[in-house]
Amino acid sequence: MTGGVVRPLDALRTTGMDVKAGQGFVRSVQEDCIVFKPAGLPPKVLAGEALRDIHDVLISGPWIYAVGTDRNAVYRFDQQGKLDKGWRFSAQPDAWHLNCLAEINGKIYFTAFGEFSSGRGYKEGSLEKGFIQCLETGERVASGLSQPHSICTHGGKVYVANSETGEIFVYDGQFVLLQKIQVGGYLRGIAFADGQLLVGVSHSRNMPVQQGGKAKVMAIDLASRQMRIAFEVPAREIYSILSFASAQDFVSGISDLSFSSFAYLAGRVTGDVHSGIAPKTDAYAGTGARVQPVKRSLVPALFMHTQKTAGTSITVAAARHYGPANICSHGDFVGKSPDEMARFAFVSGHFGFEFAKPLLAGRYSFTFLRSPVERVLSFYYYCRTRDPDEFPINKIAQEHDIDSFLQLVQENQHVRDRIWNSQTWRLSSGPGIPGASVDDHPPADMLARAIANLDAFSFIGFTETFNDDSEVIMRGIGLPNALRPGKLNVTPDRPLAKDHSRQTIQRIEAMTELDLALYEAALKRRRSR
Repeated sequence: MTGGVVRPLDALRTTGMDVKAGQGFVRSVQEDCIVFKPAGLPPKVLAGEALRDIHDVLISGPWIYAVGTDRNAVYRFDQQGKLDKGWRFSAQPDAWHLNCLAEINGKIYFTAFGEFSSGRGYKEGSLEKGFIQCLETGERVASGLSQPHSICTHGGKVYVANSETGEIFVYDGQFVLLQKIQVGGYLRGIAFADGQLLVGVSHSRNMPVQQGGKAKVMAIDLASRQMRIAFEVPAREIYSILSFASAQDFVSGISDLSFSSFAYLAGRVTGDVHSGIAPKTDAYAGTGARVQPVKRSLVPALFMHTQKTAGTSITVAAARHYGPANICSHGDFVGKSPDEMARFAFVSGHFGFEFAKPLLAGRYSFTFLRSPVERVLSFYYYCRTRDPDEFPINKIAQEHDIDSFLQLVQENQHVRDRIWNSQTWRLSSGPGIPGASVDDHPPADMLARAIANLDAFSFIGFTETFNDDSEVIMRGIGLPNALRPGKLNVTPDRPLAKDHSRQTIQRIEAMTELDLALYEAALKRRRSR
């Protein structure tokens, strides 16, 4: 922060950092990377499936600990990045939601949302089900917590963010609860400086991105308990806060941070990503994801990705082929202009045709269409499996059965833009332009525009023929055979059209008539060629 302004140092999605004087710096980068710089040694990048959804890292003596949240696991590595030991607590994906680590009196502790029997079971309710547990002994030293994060010690006391209730819990050294400090908001990140407790407060994920909103750091005077906003940050969320004992330590930490950013980006581009996780046992199976080097002959490409029509696997394969620094995907376009996205060799996202149009020239371009009824059902059941705090549509779907959800198409613009003839809207104009809505054009005009815009793409694929169509696309962008994708992001065991009442299917058909006409027009064009 200079001149009262907080300035970002980089844009890597970071879920945990640790720095220890004389030992080094370590950082966890979503989705599955550890970047660490041991003191006096070059930085290293470690990636692997076992680290999927990584949530924290910690330096303790010669060891580096990391949380693989998807596998409910904690791993311990040496300074060379070799796996020494792993602890796995459940076979169900993200059943406990392990997140933050701390070393207290020579022992390693972690926070978890609860011990649930099914994957993401905490989505059904996590109030007072969380705990703090000793890694080595398995002892649960504190319970009754609600989505706990950020264990931190100061003055012989232990502080933890009780994130769901917006409180800081304060314990003595034996984990006896001493007090609760009400802050408000969703809390993550605790540090101490100049007699103050610093707490990160994240902006709600339920608020649309267009409404802005910044995360902030609250400063609480430890003596008077007076609270004030220390500063806002140019981001919606805060995960952790680090404080430094001296200016020298701070400069050293920033230097290591810069090294880590460079090492991560260089490793992803050149493929120099170490595999310290050997696939020897279920407890820590996984391989380092060696990424293909960036090739100067890459074919510029654009993928207009309508949700639940197919294509996540293509984007994943493209990331390996082009290098993650050369692609954008899914919601990366939000809040940006087409000009800002033009620098990427592979442009993908849930934007519409008006956003894509300036980017089409000189690119191999493609999109997918899907049978409208199955797309709507797939989208609804997918949203029901996702984090309700990630996007408002997820929460809406989880609070309504299929029929009441469909009723909202007439009442809720947020739902309407994603369901009512959504494929036609996206091919005629679509999201990405500020203020855009599915009701911007008369239905007949919207369909005519969408059909005409089919010719602007190099290839139109269909979900129903994904395997064959993906082969065409992969040849078009020069993807090696070794990277050819299968399907990803498929909602398991979801009900199909045949599993619903005729009345429900008829309601979907009525609100996707234009999509069906577009789908049939695209099929007719393919058959005529």
